[in-house]
Amino acid sequence: AAGLLHDWTARYPEDTEALIQYGRVLADLQRYPEAEAAYTRAYQRDSTNLMVLNGLGRLRLGQQQWAAAEALLTRAIAGGLENSWIHGQVGWARLHLGRNAEAVTSYERAFELGIPPGRSTSGLAWYNLACAYVRVGRHDDALAALGRATEQGVRERDLYERDDDLAPIRTDPRFQRLLAGLTPASAP
Repeated sequence: AAGLLHDWTARYPEDTEALIQYGRVLADLQRYPEAEAAYTRAYQRDSTNLMVLNGLGRLRLGQQQWAAAEALLTRAIAGGLENSWIHGQVGWARLHLGRNAEAVTSYERAFELGIPPGRSTSGLAWYNLACAYVRVGRHDDALAALGRATEQGVRERDLYERDDDLAPIRTDPRFQRLLAGLTPASAP
């Protein structure tokens, strides 16, 4: 797809939608400088296009530019692009920025909008929400969210044991019961 979109956008440089798709494919391939160039061209053509803002925000997440990602994705939401994925990504950026209460709000909104089941979708979102809950002192909610994360397939015991966010609840008997049911790390 990257090759085809490269050729298309070279032939039709005014095609904003093609530039957006090209940027998305390049970002998925982690070819960030090229993706940035495609999105920048699309942004220059239409700075109000919600998919351009979404794409640039997604790119900034991949580059771990948390503040820029959060700002772009929040603009896209304000413009009307609202789905569980974008709210989850805003939550992820806010966790990295230490804006924990806002991260909770973002993840809770993502769940209201319907995160699909599965380890890499709702499982990770429940886990991240649990981390945010711990950071804001909502330990009961954190433990409940961790239970949901395990139900969705986030079951690697070492993840729960080494994540500093979970340190405040490690001595809770409920956490210990949850750990007992998790998959231990593979023996070397």
